[in-house]
Amino acid sequence: MRAQPEPPAPIVEPEGTRPGRLPPVGHRLNVLTNTMLRSAIVDYPARAGVKVVEAWVVRQVGHHSPISSRQIARHISADEAQICRAIQSLLERGFVARVEQSSNGREKPIELTTKGRAVFRVVDRMYRERTRTLLRGLSRKRQREFFETLAVIERNAQSLLVGAPAQAERPVAGRARAEPRPTSGRTNVRNLTPDSRRMRRVPESRTP
Repeated sequence: MRAQPEPPAPIVEPEGTRPGRLPPVGHRLNVLTNTMLRSAIVDYPARAGVKVVEAWVVRQVGHHSPISSRQIARHISADEAQICRAIQSLLERGFVARVEQSSNGREKPIELTTKGRAVFRVVDRMYRERTRTLLRGLSRKRQREFFETLAVIERNAQSLLVGAPAQAERPVAGRARAEPRPTSGRTNVRNLTPDSRRMRRVPESRTP
C-alpha cells in the first residue's frame, strides 16, 4: 500500500500579522529582490564600470569560460535576448571576445579578454561582499537551514507555472514589448541593459 503524502503544515502567522490573514510571502520576496536590485544598479556601474546584467555575464564567463549566451541564460534563469544585448555591449567595449571554432552554424561561445578579467575580479569580489552582507548575523547552521528552505520555496514556486500561459514562464526581466512600462516609481528593468537578478543557490547565483 502506497504511503499517503504528508499533509501540508499549517501556515504560521508572523508577529504583527492580523489573525486569520496569510503572511505576505510573495510581497516580501519581491521587496527583497527590488531592494537588492536597486543597490546593484548603482553599485556595479560605480565600482566595476558595467551594468547589472553585464556584471552577471562577466561573472558567468569568468567562472565557466568559454560559454554561450544560451548557457548563461540557463544558468541564471534570465531572458536570452537580454543576455545577448549585454554580450554585444561587452564585445564592443573589449571585455569579452568570441572563441574561434570550426564552422558548425552555432553561436561562438565567449571568453574574457585581459580587460574583462580585470572587471571580473572586481565583480566577483563585489558579489562575495554582497552575499556576506545578506547573510550577516546568520550562523552556519542557520545559513544551511535558510538555503534548504529557499530550495523548497523555489520548487513550490515552479509548481505555480504548471498550466500557466506560456508567457508566464518567462523571467520578469524578459517582458514582452506589449506590456506597459513600469511607472517612474518602480525599477525599470529595461534600463539594466541587459538584466539582473538573484541568488539561485550558492555558486550558480545571479544575485545582484
